[in-house]
Amino acid sequence: MRNMDKSLKEIMRTKWVYLNDEELKYYSLGIFIECICLSVIISLLLKLLFKSDFMLSMTGFTIVGTMFTILIYKRDFFDEKFQLFSSDLMQGTN
Repeated sequence: MRNMDKSLKEIMRTKWVYLNDEELKYYSLGIFIECICLSVIISLLLKLLFKSDFMLSMTGFTIVGTMFTILIYKRDFFDEKFQLFSSDLMQGTN
């Protein structure tokens, strides 16, 4: 877990748009694991506080986490198709 936190801090410090595929694969896996952990925690809270269905909320959060991970890992494909990470957008970030 400590190594994963270090990797996510590293990706936040660098501009992740310029990472190669191997680094993106590593970071995407770490982000996916964190999304699953967060979805379990949020689903448990929703079940305890609002008596919601655990499996339904867990499934929804897992789908969102999977989509977010795919967006990060396949960023070149999405950038070519939809220009999500254009240079004008990235100039405003540090």
